[in-house]
Amino acid sequence: MNKNCMVRQVSGTGIEIKYGDFRLAIDAFCRDESGIYPDTPGCICEDLFREIRAGDLKILIFTHEHSDHFNVPLVVSAWKLNQDLQILSNSAVAEQLIKAGVSRSNIKILIHGSEKRIPEYVQQWDVWKYGTFQIRGFYSRHAGKEYRDVEHISLILQAEEKKIVFLGDAQPEQELFQRIKEENDTSDWMFLPFSLMGRNSVRKKMAEMLQIGNIWILHCPVEEKDVFEWIKHTREICENASDGLPAPIFGQPEMMWHSL
Repeated sequence: MNKNCMVRQVSGTGIEIKYGDFRLAIDAFCRDESGIYPDTPGCICEDLFREIRAGDLKILIFTHEHSDHFNVPLVVSAWKLNQDLQILSNSAVAEQLIKAGVSRSNIKILIHGSEKRIPEYVQQWDVWKYGTFQIRGFYSRHAGKEYRDVEHISLILQAEEKKIVFLGDAQPEQELFQRIKEENDTSDWMFLPFSLMGRNSVRKKMAEMLQIGNIWILHCPVEEKDVFEWIKHTREICENASDGLPAPIFGQPEMMWHSL
């Protein structure tokens, strides 16, 4: 069996990973209400639906419930194609999906410490294993003070020796990078929003605390919506930086797979 680890970006904020006969997708189905960030393109939606129907794509993970990361109707459509599909997320996503008719048995939620209500209707998770593939989820603060109540999930994935970190919309703070360092001395790949790579203070902290082999930038705005030229600024910072971080890939949704 070919166990090369492959990835493709399937939405403005999401990816699909393929490892041998195992596939999972993170923040794959979205419809951004603001129109700033790319939705999951129709052709990719259909391809993901095909994989789910065939039982190839087995797990959907959502870092949180915001519309640029998660869309209820698309996920419900996916679940109806294969009711063995597993969905891992937070309690807000779980409640929306159950209300929309998704079976409780298909949903697992990450519990945020003892202070959080533990719903009786779904199972808990923090580590999920499929063969030699391991998914570890942990709570991280969502960037922006106005989102402090969001139960936001970051992920550390491991395919045998390959280590992958997916930050979602995490606040780039000392506690986040310390948690990653404790779990993962070296990250082969890190998937993160453009805003982290465009801030010298954040870059310095990452370079000091983490060993990162490759970086894939997510959350790039639709070009015509980038009125403040965020991506141009971020590219300039990356090109001129001397902090030792690797030159990133600026991702956009596409059908093509890439080796990790």
